[in-house]
Amino acid sequence: MRIVRCITLWQPWASLVGLKKNETRHWSTQWRGWLAIHAAQRPVVGAEVEVIYEAVRCQNTDPKLIQQLDQVLGDYLAKGEGLPLGQIVTLTKLVDCLEMWDSTVYGPLMPPDRRGIDIASVDPLEKAVGNWQEGRFAWKFDDFISLPTPIPAQGRQRLWPPTMDVTEQLNTVMGSRA
Repeated sequence: MRIVRCITLWQPWASLVGLKKNETRHWSTQWRGWLAIHAAQRPVVGAEVEVIYEAVRCQNTDPKLIQQLDQVLGDYLAKGEGLPLGQIVTLTKLVDCLEMWDSTVYGPLMPPDRRGIDIASVDPLEKAVGNWQEGRFAWKFDDFISLPTPIPAQGRQRLWPPTMDVTEQLNTVMGSRA
């Protein structure tokens, strides 16, 4: 059985994992491996969804990206529903955690005592859906599995272990993936 950790995110950010490849946090983590993305029970704030949708559409002309954005947020924007709450919606691998730095402050090279990601090099989509500020952390994701049926779970703050029942369901979804 694979060990999994979970993180609870507000919507629409939880459902955007996969479209976005980073999660921005004010704290770092040593965890590397499978991470289940849990959508908080916090009600969706329509204005937040609209701002993100418009920011991404204005900064990106890639038709495939726009189509994916419409698939994730379209039902909510059209009907005010469709974003799951209180459920695990995606599995991903957390592969790195990098401190953010700003080359406009430090110059083109990060100080040698720090390891991180230059905010100036970040894709416009990531900037539109994350909080990219000096000193925060970018959690880099890879290998996304969108759950066909979200799994109900009680969320928590920070990283948390799922119950045994939820772990078994997640392992079933992962199947033979390493």
